[in-house]
Amino acid sequence: KVVDISTSKKIVPVSLYTLAQSCYFTAQYRNAILAFLKCIDLYPWFRYKDRAQFWAGESYYHLKEYALASEMYRLFLKNFPKHELSDDAWYGQAWAALGLDDNELALADFQVVLSQYPHSPLRPSALYWSGRVLVDLQRLTEAKPLFEEVVKKFGDHPLGAHAARSLGWMFFQASVFDKAGIYFNIVEKTTTDDGLRAEARF
Repeated sequence: KVVDISTSKKIVPVSLYTLAQSCYFTAQYRNAILAFLKCIDLYPWFRYKDRAQFWAGESYYHLKEYALASEMYRLFLKNFPKHELSDDAWYGQAWAALGLDDNELALADFQVVLSQYPHSPLRPSALYWSGRVLVDLQRLTEAKPLFEEVVKKFGDHPLGAHAARSLGWMFFQASVFDKAGIYFNIVEKTTTDDGLRAEARF
C-alpha cells in the first residue's frame, strides 16, 4: 500500500516513525524520507531522532541520491558519534562516496570502519570492498592483505569466496600458479555459486 505522508501532519512522533519505517521496508523511499525528516524537524526531542536521521540517509542511498545520503550520514555521525549505528553510517557513507565516483573518500570511510570498529560485523565487507576499490586503482599490493584477512578470519562469510577468487587471480596474473591454485581451491570448497566457481578455474 502506498502511503500519503501529506495526510500525516498531526500524527504523534512514534506513529510517524513507525510509518516511516513501513515506507522504507516497502521501498517507498521518498515517503520514508519525508516521514523521517518530519520526525527530526517537528520533534527535536524525539527519542528516535537519531535513527530517523540514519534511515533517511539509507533511503537517499536507495534512491541513488548519493550526495544527500552522504550529507545525512555525516550529520548523523556529527550529532551521534558514539551511536550503535555509527559503523553502519561510516559504511553507508563509503558506498555513497562510491556512488559519487570518489574512490579515495570511500577508502577513507571504509578505513574508519576497520580502525575504529574492529569488532563490527561489517568488518569483512569493509575489508573486501576496500580491496576491490584498491584493485580498481591498481594498488594491488595494498589490496592483497585485505583479501587475505577476509579469507583467513572470515572464510565462512559470503564474501570469503569472493576474496579467495580475487587473490587467486592476482597470483595467477603474477604467474605464481601454485598460490593461485590454493585460493581457487578455496573457492571451489566454500561456495556453491557456479558462476564464481567457474571464475576460479584455469
